[in-house]
Amino acid sequence: INKSLERLNTRRGLSNNCKDHGLFMTTTSNKDGERYLHILNLDGFDKKFNINLDDEVLFDGKEIECFSKDGLMLPLNVHFNGVKIKWSTAEVYKVDEDKIIFRLTQSRDEILIETEKEIVETDFYNVEEIDGLKKIKSLKHGKVDEFLEVFFK
Repeated sequence: INKSLERLNTRRGLSNNCKDHGLFMTTTSNKDGERYLHILNLDGFDKKFNINLDDEVLFDGKEIECFSKDGLMLPLNVHFNGVKIKWSTAEVYKVDEDKIIFRLTQSRDEILIETEKEIVETDFYNVEEIDGLKKIKSLKHGKVDEFLEVFFK
């Protein structure tokens, strides 16, 4: 693939370091720079890997898990009601005025948010402030619990 891209005078923008084949990845984006990363694990076993997009390591270097025969649609720089999801290892499932419901996809999902709103802490996640951003760390496992509700005020 790399040789073919080289002959076309282009390069791969999206890559991973998974040692196994059977991962399919692509992205979709809009004119505002909002993007979704789509990942399919076509094999019958779980995979862990890091992802690069245009030479940038995604998810602050957090290793992504894609469970056996599962697919992910992860938001990057997506806006909802005054909340910018810089990145998330969990999928956006439903958006309301005062909460976002995420579908959990990892052993421990993380969500990096930029917002002026206050995030209401619960027993299901921790919130940590990093350089003006808020990192939500789920305390639920994606194979045990399907959803995580994050509340704002």
